[in-house]
Amino acid sequence: VIVENSEESEDSIFEIINHPEVDESLAIKFGLKQSYVFESFDNIPSVMWDAFMFNGKVVVVWENVLAYFSSESPDTAQLNQMLSREDIVGELAVAKIPSAPNGGDKESKALSYFIITNYNINISSYEKLCACSPYVYVNFPQGMPLDRSIVLARIGKIALNDNSFSS
Repeated sequence: VIVENSEESEDSIFEIINHPEVDESLAIKFGLKQSYVFESFDNIPSVMWDAFMFNGKVVVVWENVLAYFSSESPDTAQLNQMLSREDIVGELAVAKIPSAPNGGDKESKALSYFIITNYNINISSYEKLCACSPYVYVNFPQGMPLDRSIVLARIGKIALNDNSFSS
């Protein structure tokens, strides 16, 4: 019955994916089969985050990308693929990367830096995602390709000064 059912309620899904007697891989398959999309990673076991993040089972907003990126072992290769998709970039580009939910901005700075130093995201997506960073940097990242340096300067993510021109 569970295998065929794809319309379980949020509460039922949480109950099954968090049940200690349900096999982890079966819980992931069950969660992926559901039409329900989670608003956040709250109450989702961390071992399921990769599967849910990259299969459209968690709403794509910066808060969720930040939570995923700040997790113990994010899959940055899959994250790069996701961040190169036009539909994902379109959803993210409407907001700035927030500070972490706990009030600190260490995680937010790390995610922003991951994006601005990223050579794997296509250039169109790169520009839109970099514009979402709330930070301005003093220097260009070391070894930054010219096309990405131009993007960072054009969108105001590098405070142009004597230091930035020497790097």
